[in-house]
Amino acid sequence: MKKIAIVLYGNIRYDGRVQKEIKTLIKNKYNVTLFISKFDKDDKKENYNFKIEVIEDLLNKKGTIENFINLLNFKKKIIKKIRDEKFDYIHCNDLNTLFFSKITSKYGKIVFDAHELFPESNEKKIKKFLWNLIEKKNIKYIYKVIQPEINRKKYFSKKYRLKEKKIELIENFPLNLSNELKKGYFFEKYNYKTEKKIALYIGAIMQKRGILEILESLKNNKEIIFFCIGKCLDKNYKEKLYSFIKDNKMEDRVFFKESIPQAEVLEATNSADISFIFYKNINLNNYYCASNKLYECLNCGVKILTNNYPGIISVTKEIPNVYNIKSINVKELKKGIEYLLNITEVKKTEFYWENQEEKFINIYK
Repeated sequence: MKKIAIVLYGNIRYDGRVQKEIKTLIKNKYNVTLFISKFDKDDKKENYNFKIEVIEDLLNKKGTIENFINLLNFKKKIIKKIRDEKFDYIHCNDLNTLFFSKITSKYGKIVFDAHELFPESNEKKIKKFLWNLIEKKNIKYIYKVIQPEINRKKYFSKKYRLKEKKIELIENFPLNLSNELKKGYFFEKYNYKTEKKIALYIGAIMQKRGILEILESLKNNKEIIFFCIGKCLDKNYKEKLYSFIKDNKMEDRVFFKESIPQAEVLEATNSADISFIFYKNINLNNYYCASNKLYECLNCGVKILTNNYPGIISVTKEIPNVYNIKSINVKELKKGIEYLLNITEVKKTEFYWENQEEKFINIYK
């Protein structure tokens, strides 16, 4: 039985992509060990059918330097564990787990699962330069690269002159749970019942996702209840959002909720009428967005208000219950919301993870 180390600098509870990949590997009789940096206190390792090792941060203080030290500590400890336990493959999720690949590659073939275009997503020039340097230094020791979106794959292949067989497209499709999904999530989870339409946003709550613009577009719309689910790390932006809600007396129709486990995301999506999926066009990572939320909504037949970027357009151009906006502004949003409230034709898709499992597992053969 082949042994695979899955390396994730984060929390498995909220990472649907890694959960799906591990599920596929176990189904195909691979021995999986997950190395992570965070694990919720109210979660249990017994909830997962694979081995989990948590490598906690060295420093509690948060900052650029402290985060980098924690990353280095995380990777150094993993190298020691990988060396001692002897793995066939080391599956690294995102660039922040790819340090010291020259050393790591001695103990197993490295698969680089690039969830994001990591350097391109950094706005500060020095950070972009450093991450580009790290990526360039480590990419030469990689056995396979995985990209989740076709335009990202083309860009990344050209960036490092990678051969076709070196890079695989494995998209962010959800699991096929169509026979298990129910509606009524918001009543079961939050004891909230309404006859009005429910609009939903799930993800990081930040300026880049256009949350304030959504609130502004809903200010005078009494037909819609808005649930915004996720973490907001920017205190100033959070205060700005809450002030807007209070000033415009929207407390009874706008609800901010903490992040929910990935296992609940599909049911929440299936229980909504409209979903907002926005990425501001401020970098290539956003422009070539690889949204798992998009496919989740498409498969559920939810009405979607989203961007008009190349990858999104190619997937949604024949689907009537999707409205693509040119720019994230109030005028465009209102126009899209009005269209979606009046549209009656809804089309469901079948972008399921199971459809690409064979392509994924072939990487490890």
